[in-house]
Amino acid sequence: ELVAQYYPVEDTMLYGSVSRGYKSGGVLVGNFPGEYDPETIIAYEIGAKSQLGGRYQLNAAAFYYDYEDLQLFLLEAFGARIDNASNADIRGAEIELLAEPVDGLLLNAQLTWLDAELDGFVTIDDIFPQLGPQDLSGNRPNRAPESSFSIGVQYAFSLGEYGTLTPRLDYYWQDDTYLRPQNLDRDRQDAYHRTNAWDSLDGRWSMQAFVDNIEDDDIVQNLALGSGSLGYPNNVTLYPPRMYGLRMSWSY
Repeated sequence: ELVAQYYPVEDTMLYGSVSRGYKSGGVLVGNFPGEYDPETIIAYEIGAKSQLGGRYQLNAAAFYYDYEDLQLFLLEAFGARIDNASNADIRGAEIELLAEPVDGLLLNAQLTWLDAELDGFVTIDDIFPQLGPQDLSGNRPNRAPESSFSIGVQYAFSLGEYGTLTPRLDYYWQDDTYLRPQNLDRDRQDAYHRTNAWDSLDGRWSMQAFVDNIEDDDIVQNLALGSGSLGYPNNVTLYPPRMYGLRMSWSY
């Protein structure tokens, strides 16, 4: 890894980096035989980190990931396997803001953009085997939304000898994403948003009440193909539904 840093003014750092990563290949035995090659990546990143007025921090980065023999984990009708795409290119940018405009109030926001595509990935789709090997070059890799956004806010109320009461709210939005490299309509998880909230009372006794996935939406986490005799239905795993609870702890 090679990293360079430069401070043009106080509290502002510019940086650039080049790094190389490696993931070993292997052989899947038993019910799902198959051999897959090692994966390598060369990652380039440039960015800036700035502290503004002591209460604000702004970070920005642009990156390019060049994969060779990208390993893809596939859940298909006849089991799970790992296959290689010849190459994959991922370009993106990210901007993050952290702020404490007044004492006790914390804000954070992050925006990410991705341009990702496979190159040289040829495979057979279990749903349409009659089409033979298909070149999926230009398709998006699994779980690579074009954009995503998150924001959080919390405020700490001092209760004197009773500790600190801190309510917090987090919101996350994600663009459409695909769960199979074929990028069919049936492979797509539509854009969604999730909101989580919690409220904590910290002192010698600590208590936290929380609610996750306030919207109680059904969001697909993983997708696999079902039996061909049933028409290859989608078998999906969902993220947890709305969950709420209470946690308590005591320090001594």
